[in-house]
Amino acid sequence: MSRYMARSKNPLNERYFFGRITREQAEERLKEANCGNGYFLLRESLQKNGSYVLSLYHGDGIYHYAIDRQYDNTVAIRDGKKFPGPIELVQHYKVNADGLLCKLTKPVTLKPGEQPRAFDQMSHSDLDQQIISVGEKMGISSDIIETAMRGDRKGQFVQAINSVLHQTQPWFHGKLSREDAEKRILRSRPKDGSYLVRERAEEGTFALSLFFGRIVYHYKIDKNHTGELSIKDGPKFQSLMQMIDHYILKKDGLLCCLTLACSEMNTNRLSVPDVRPLNSSNFGSIGNRPGSASDISLPPREPPPVPPTSRPHVTETDHGRGHPPPVPPPNNRGAASLNSGSLAGRNVIDKRLYGIPNDQEKIYDHVAKTKKTKTLNRENLSLMNQLGKGNFGSVLKGTYRVDGRDVPVAVKTLKDVQVVQNGSSEIIREADLMADLDHPHIVRMIGVCRGDDMMLVLELAELGPLHKYLKKHQHVTIHNILELMLQVAQGMQYLESRQFVHRDLAARNVLLVSETFAKISDFGMSKALVKDNNYYVAEQAGRWPLKWYAPECIYKFKFSSKSDVWSYGVTLWEAMSYGKKPYVNMKGQEILDMIENHKRLDCPEACPEDVYNLMLSCWEYEAKDRCSFSKIAETMKDILLKLKTGTLKMR
Repeated sequence: MSRYMARSKNPLNERYFFGRITREQAEERLKEANCGNGYFLLRESLQKNGSYVLSLYHGDGIYHYAIDRQYDNTVAIRDGKKFPGPIELVQHYKVNADGLLCKLTKPVTLKPGEQPRAFDQMSHSDLDQQIISVGEKMGISSDIIETAMRGDRKGQFVQAINSVLHQTQPWFHGKLSREDAEKRILRSRPKDGSYLVRERAEEGTFALSLFFGRIVYHYKIDKNHTGELSIKDGPKFQSLMQMIDHYILKKDGLLCCLTLACSEMNTNRLSVPDVRPLNSSNFGSIGNRPGSASDISLPPREPPPVPPTSRPHVTETDHGRGHPPPVPPPNNRGAASLNSGSLAGRNVIDKRLYGIPNDQEKIYDHVAKTKKTKTLNRENLSLMNQLGKGNFGSVLKGTYRVDGRDVPVAVKTLKDVQVVQNGSSEIIREADLMADLDHPHIVRMIGVCRGDDMMLVLELAELGPLHKYLKKHQHVTIHNILELMLQVAQGMQYLESRQFVHRDLAARNVLLVSETFAKISDFGMSKALVKDNNYYVAEQAGRWPLKWYAPECIYKFKFSSKSDVWSYGVTLWEAMSYGKKPYVNMKGQEILDMIENHKRLDCPEACPEDVYNLMLSCWEYEAKDRCSFSKIAETMKDILLKLKTGTLKMR
């Protein structure tokens, strides 16, 4: 049995554990202590259930280290050793710096009589009492509750109860219309920050109604395919309890912090007759007793990323990577919506489903979309530094002036004067192809600029190619990478439905708008399929990316969506390998021999078994035996859900 299966120590027994406080509050406590090198405190992660943060003073600065819950229920600082719990981790770093800036020397502790914070105006003992009460109302026997609450897997039980605990809170009003929510808030003599949460008609979604400046604003709360909740472009949470508490502590994109819960006429509190039970599949057995809480669904446990060679450990930011929602202008209505309007006349509902970063959406909103290639004015285009090199030339960063605004763009230019004629026709063909594509996970074509050179002007994805980003940022989690590759699958599913073959899908052609949002690029080799025909035959071989090509592409010059599926498998391998090159040090004939002998790329380190099995299904020798992109997208969603619930197998 692993040494990590030993019972971990309870952080509530340590005075240096502060519970759910913000980064800023932690820094204030450390500064109050007039601390020196190695002074520290421990706090809970505001977003991740079962995770913590170590705040450390060193050299006139304060540093924050994420202590994430791992897939095997241990905890670890990113890229560091694993421990049964946060207290064991702290004890280790008191003796060994082991990647920290210095050893932990002295704890900063709670004030006399002060208790670690659980949720707003609630101690951990208060929270435990509420959890026990809700469990009893849900019909769970007292001995099961007692066993779960004192066991090593208490966190699982708490997380399961948290999924319904919001029903007991004064700010939760159940099913309530937007108009009735406004009336309730306005009748309660509200102040800035008064709020309530209500259920929307769309299953699994909620809305946060917030009073500010004499107006009630409504923020839509969506649930993604892994069950996480978020306001558009905001941080993700595992429960409404965590979300509301986060916004009580920090506004993080809202108009103001939440201050006063509107509890008027809240008749939807959790009660025995109205109880919404947990899924029975969440319960397993303790000591072979049916109906116990031993196997309640786990919080997300992501396999640790491939460790980088550099140290010290990566510190955490303590907030989401999303951007705040746009602030609507004041108006004369009684309320305004932050989620149902349009920007410059364009409907943004479809893009919200894909979670496009808000700033990216706003940047290109006033650039009109066309189904034909648009010719741009060269005088409005400014070129800057080089971003990379492509088959026909360089890719430059630039700006394009439209309606008096400078829009950031990527510009593909030609490599050589001698290939202007051929290159120009290729760029025009690529532009014509891209003009007809419209999907959130495909790079948007803005237009073609004709000057001394032919230039293709595209939407800018600031973080660049996926493989280069992952090489430099190996703290990116497996969960994050899988979400990006789900987005790639969705983009390819769209191309498949439009009868387009990409022919050059690879990590170098997956560009990142942000660390959590990917777009497919480089359609220079793409071809439209003939209607009622599912493949395209090239006239001759060219300078092809052999390592990403299916056997029929190499031997028969035959391309289809199924050959793109093979390329997706290699791209997924690159992503799970944190940007490594496939078939490293192997020549073309060696690769072909390997494929013919039914051998495939090895499973990357820390790659879940289900993910590698998906790669293998993409690399079936016969095209007809490979899955479709719609099937890949569904499989990726299932894998992410398993990762969320801790049931994903690791090799």
